[in-house]
Amino acid sequence: MVGRAHTPRPDPGNTDPRLATAWRLMDRIPDGATVAASNRLVPQLTSRTLVSVFGLGDSRPDPEWIIDDSAQPQGWPISPDDDRRLLSEARNNGRYRIVADQDSYVLLQRRP
Repeated sequence: MVGRAHTPRPDPGNTDPRLATAWRLMDRIPDGATVAASNRLVPQLTSRTLVSVFGLGDSRPDPEWIIDDSAQPQGWPISPDDDRRLLSEARNNGRYRIVADQDSYVLLQRRP
């Protein structure tokens, strides 16, 4: 499975179902991909992708993948309202397809 061999995993005793969903969705992102991710998810992807924080200006324009925690936007580098607006734009601009929308985690993949 992609990423499992070298991406640190959370405490196996943590039973938060949202956490398991986040890991499952991140595992769908291939190694070496460009990614824009919610601030809390960035550290989990740094060892195997080219990742930046979702909404951080032009730091990673046109990423192949976007993964966002729409239930708990971090509030940095953008406000929760801006996070929701940018995610809605990405979902509806025709450039990305929705791969998954589970437990308020949204995974988008750029169309070819």
